[in-house]
Amino acid sequence: MISEVIQKVGEKIELGKIEEISGDVIGVYVHSTKNAVIVSMTGGNKDLAKDIAMHIAAMKPSYKSKEDIKEEDKKKVLEVYEKEVASSDKPEEIKKKMLEGKINTYFSEITLMSQAYIKNPDLTIEKLLETNGAKLNSYIAEILN
Repeated sequence: MISEVIQKVGEKIELGKIEEISGDVIGVYVHSTKNAVIVSMTGGNKDLAKDIAMHIAAMKPSYKSKEDIKEEDKKKVLEVYEKEVASSDKPEEIKKKMLEGKINTYFSEITLMSQAYIKNPDLTIEKLLETNGAKLNSYIAEILN
């Protein structure tokens, strides 16, 4: 199949990887031939799936949800913010709240389900799915830039 395309377009093409995704609703978003996202959902519709795929391409979440964050990544972030908060001259109870706030904000920005939806920042992706009676099963993202 690749050989036929190579002959037709005259460019060397290599297959990077193959992944399978399935679900009731599949949404696809491709941006400038470099970024592509495929979303699998239960419930919802193709437009919602495409919008979520577009959001993923734009916001580049590192994780689907907070439960998916590796412990070593949590520890690294905690160390960075502990050092930052320790240099503050605030009382200990305030430092504790500052640390908690910084960590929660950071992880909500890098987890898809906690991110503010790009088309309506008043909604998180989790709330958007819930409002539309949909569940995100999985997604595949190839973001090259």
